[in-house]
Amino acid sequence: MTITNQLSAAQSYAELWQALTPGAAIPPREQFILWAGQHTEGQIARGINRAVAKCRTMQTRGIPMSLDDAARYASSVMRHESLGEQKHPSATR
Repeated sequence: MTITNQLSAAQSYAELWQALTPGAAIPPREQFILWAGQHTEGQIARGINRAVAKCRTMQTRGIPMSLDDAARYASSVMRHESLGEQKHPSATR
């Protein structure tokens, strides 16, 4: 992946996060750039989607996740995906 592609992909991932959490804070740009350089598009999308879903679940339980915790959770999902590990396989696989 070229640097230009990595930066462009990072912007797309930031837009995805923002679209899924309107009005909420998003991780810093550098986090998305790092993810774009380390993981596949599918891994990143699943990580972001799973993190946002967990944030919503925790919010409804009255235990909101911090932005830092959400980004760490997303990173963890991506890392497990890249290693071929899944605690909860997705229905689309």
